[in-house]
Amino acid sequence: MAAFTQHATGLLELTAQVPLVMGDRMVKNRQARLHRPAAIVRRTELRHVQHCVQWALKHQTSLTIISGGHSGHYLRTNVVAVDMGAFDQIHVLTSGAYDSDPRSGPGSGSNSSPLIIAEAGCKTRGIVDKTMAVGLTVPLGARPSIGAGLSLQGGIGHLARMHGLACDAIVGAVVVSTDSGQVFYIGHVPIQHRPVGAVSPRNDAEMLWAIKGAGTNFGIVVSITFKAYAAPTYTTRNCIIP
Repeated sequence: MAAFTQHATGLLELTAQVPLVMGDRMVKNRQARLHRPAAIVRRTELRHVQHCVQWALKHQTSLTIISGGHSGHYLRTNVVAVDMGAFDQIHVLTSGAYDSDPRSGPGSGSNSSPLIIAEAGCKTRGIVDKTMAVGLTVPLGARPSIGAGLSLQGGIGHLARMHGLACDAIVGAVVVSTDSGQVFYIGHVPIQHRPVGAVSPRNDAEMLWAIKGAGTNFGIVVSITFKAYAAPTYTTRNCIIP
């Protein structure tokens, strides 16, 4: 890791290709408020993430990632932060509505199960609202503004007893490698949601395991494929006892 200042000439090389976040940004985490990043860039295309990784490799420095903004590590002093907020699309794929993957096995997200494709900038509230509208759900946390970091680091929520942790629902992901900037699809990602040029890595199973909380710093997650479940419904009644 190498620290650098805001005046480093290499930063101009990056900002010429990737747009900066203009104006003040709300910082939710108290620990993160103590840090002063060199810059915050906001990617609007997949190639922007690749530019950031390739630039960091060239200058031997670090990147941090902003999703929901609750982590104390998403801002670091003199380090470039990559804001994923522009990528907030959610796609609901019902059973049989997507191309199957020959590597998929039982319970791994084959087209017998509905899937949710959530991009890295999505928040819990957006995913829950979108899935509940069609009678589905994903076991996420209870805080509506939490981002992708929840499911990528375990994820305890109110549906954990029924469906396990949030990471247990992950069946695939699109990831930009921090070793090369190459785009990978790992696990089960429907064909229509794989970026052009994305390839499956040789250590596919290990990378799928790692994004569920087993490791960090090997890639920047662009989108997550979740296995969805039928949303439970309940009848409630208020009782007033004198």
